[in-house]
Amino acid sequence: MTERTRYILASTLLVAVALALRVWGVGWSLPYVDHPDEPAIVGVILRVMQGDLNTRHFFYPSLMFYLQALVFRLHFWLADLTGLYPAGFELPRSTHFYTTIPQAFVSGPHGHGGAWCWRSGGVD
Repeated sequence: MTERTRYILASTLLVAVALALRVWGVGWSLPYVDHPDEPAIVGVILRVMQGDLNTRHFFYPSLMFYLQALVFRLHFWLADLTGLYPAGFELPRSTHFYTTIPQAFVSGPHGHGGAWCWRSGGVD
């Protein structure tokens, strides 16, 4: 087996394991809220999406809220294009429905991509 083949197999295996772990935990604790700070974070993100750019929440960096609001916007835009949600769908007034889903939009792809970048950076 050549060095290149071993590299490709190792990279593919690492990415597959990282993806499997994320897919396995995607429905963790649904429909319950196990982390009490998630509704507060999503509430801030929904306010940003509705036009209030002042987060009034400084426990976490503001850039995190803006990036997640961008991910929400992209998600709802794509959902509108593909018909994922029924006609007349609006953002909720409360955040209890969106407590665990949005974090996966940001941390899932970045963690998965991080595993790929980490592995691919170690070989000449």
